[in-house]
Amino acid sequence: MHIIVTRPQPQANQLCELIEAHNQIPLCLPLIKINPLQLNNKIILNSFDYIIFISQNAVKYGIDYYHQTKPIKTIVIGKKTLKTLADFNIQADIQAPAPYTSEALLSLIPLQQIKNQQFLIIKGEGGREYLKENLLARGAKVQTADVYQRVLLNPSFALLKPIPLANIASIITSDQILEQFDFCLQQANLSSIKQCPLVVISQRLQDKAVKLGFKHVLMANSPANQDLINVLLKIAGHFALI
Repeated sequence: MHIIVTRPQPQANQLCELIEAHNQIPLCLPLIKINPLQLNNKIILNSFDYIIFISQNAVKYGIDYYHQTKPIKTIVIGKKTLKTLADFNIQADIQAPAPYTSEALLSLIPLQQIKNQQFLIIKGEGGREYLKENLLARGAKVQTADVYQRVLLNPSFALLKPIPLANIASIITSDQILEQFDFCLQQANLSSIKQCPLVVISQRLQDKAVKLGFKHVLMANSPANQDLINVLLKIAGHFALI
């Protein structure tokens, strides 16, 4: 099976290598690029109760905020973010449970009674405000720091045209990538690929993909590469039997 990988680099290459190791064919078509941003001097660097790293790129480009603020507790969302933080010899105090989303993080007991607690969220430019809004609703004081931006890419999808639809699946890991994927398919006159299996990482993405017209949307347990591979292997096995 041919697997369309839309993640940014270097995550895209890492996933493609794993796909190849499982005897499938990766099609590396990153739809966003990650660019670092300068640290925001307007952030009031108080002593925070919590610092939250939204993603591994948030750690990579925003670790200086940690060293400047010395938070009491450090929070991460996903497994890759946890590992990236550990690469800086920093241990997270709190990690979101599966499926490793903001919603899952907010379900944790330590984040229920947080009135007047100080939070700093390290994140990418744009994106959802869901986490910030819910922390504020619980009475917390929240600042955010954007440490990277996502730049949309528009690669050629010409290599997809000769491939039979029955031999294609795709991976989508964010709202922005999903929207750009939909745009690129329309631009290349390949909307028929919406009939092929699409693997996403959350219920929210699954619902959005269905609204955009994707017909076979499956949800992985997490954004971790192995969880994505597990779904893809089930898809490949299913089509091998047809």
